Amino acid sequence: MNHAFLIMAHDEPELLKRIVNRLVAPNHYIFIHIDCKSPIYPFECQMHNVYYLYGKQRVNVIWGGFSQLKAEFQLIKAALNCGIDMDYFHLISGHDYPIVSNTSFDVFFENNKGKSFLYYDKEDEAILWRQEKYPRRVCPYYLYDVNIKPMLLKRIVSKILNIKKRSYIENLYAGWNWFSFHKTVISWLMSHRQHYISMEKRFRYTSCSDEMFFQTILHPFVEQLDIETTSSLRYIDWHPKRQAKSLPLILELCDYDEIIQSGMLFCRKVNHSQSAELLNKLDAFAKN
Repeated sequence: MNHAFLIMAHDEPELLKRIVNRLVAPNHYIFIHIDCKSPIYPFECQMHNVYYLYGKQRVNVIWGGFSQLKAEFQLIKAALNCGIDMDYFHLISGHDYPIVSNTSFDVFFENNKGKSFLYYDKEDEAILWRQEKYPRRVCPYYLYDVNIKPMLLKRIVSKILNIKKRSYIENLYAGWNWFSFHKTVISWLMSHRQHYISMEKRFRYTSCSDEMFFQTILHPFVEQLDIETTSSLRYIDWHPKRQAKSLPLILELCDYDEIIQSGMLFCRKVNHSQSAELLNKLDAFAKN
């Protein structure tokens, strides 16, 4: 079974190389998109089955912008065009670390062959967020990806556009953007692209479209495509018990037990320095 790992990174080259080292295997193919605002050479490493996106394949990724989805589609295209028949496509960031060994990873998907994993917001949360959070994301115009200078002019344009806000997107769903898709889902997405092109246009100039787009267009087909909507196989702590400067929590050694007991395959968010002891212990766990 062949696995395509689609990695989006923009900083911490040494952490990315460490992630790649953990993932490298004969049946693992790694596709890396480096934000075009960052020089690519510090991230490059010559390893088997590791591919970098270059030139026009690279996107200027802006947090909250549709550019995030553009980069994801570029990674999917690169994996589809590499000449290898991929069974699974896993989207991760340069701050997501493997928890289990490559052997355990492969066994999990052999045992769950055909099933895909995309986390949806829990229904009780979604009911509450449909009142304010979701409309706030999709009704105003957001110009994250639009390069208008000076900033004052950009604010003026935004205010003019938002004199009349857009209508809400019916049957909107949301969750986490990181996924593990079986090739049946990728095939469905590629073959139905023309059918949801208008939806794709509607998600432009929204906020955090990457956390809503796939959930929305795939929702009517989750049973048909065998998509697990309660787990993305990522351990992420959005409700930390200790003080956090930002969310999700940057994981440290003290989080090790919960990470291992979670049964997840990746953990996020980590960094090279603050999470160093945790990463060492996860490496040791994967070797046992």
